Amino acid sequence: MKIKSSLIAAAALFTTMSCAFAGNEVQIIPAPFPAVPKGWSQEIINNTVIYNAPLSETTNTIPTTIRLTYTRKTDNQNAVAFMDSYISRSKCEKSKEVAKNFFTTQCKSKDTYAVVIGEPSNMYLIELIGQYDAKAKNIINTYIKDITTGKHVFFDRTVGDKIR
Repeated sequence: MKIKSSLIAAAALFTTMSCAFAGNEVQIIPAPFPAVPKGWSQEIINNTVIYNAPLSETTNTIPTTIRLTYTRKTDNQNAVAFMDSYISRSKCEKSKEVAKNFFTTQCKSKDTYAVVIGEPSNMYLIELIGQYDAKAKNIINTYIKDITTGKHVFFDRTVGDKIR
């Protein structure tokens, strides 16, 4: 049932978008959301899908929350500017470039890790709050793989490629 709700949420939030690019019609299809792990909950707020791990009765750690945000409202910022804006708002460390238009940062004061992947008017923000356990790792890695290997996710097909 959780997988079905995830797929319905993805379909409802992100329909296929057509954009004019150099006089040609190009289809931009946002990456699908990963399935919800057993025991986790999911909620949708505007253009963000939030995965919440269950509270642990044995430890006093912050429960894991993963926020996956897709937006076309970037004020024409590229991934560098979008990440810099996030770092400024969230008081995070300097970002590290992982691949083309793919950046990570850590916000120690908020126990948050963030990833930005994208291009102007087509941006993904992934935030992890709390523990980076196997289930969280699977959600994040699945989503990043779908973003960086998707055929029609970006106008620039080299987004996410390794930098030489």
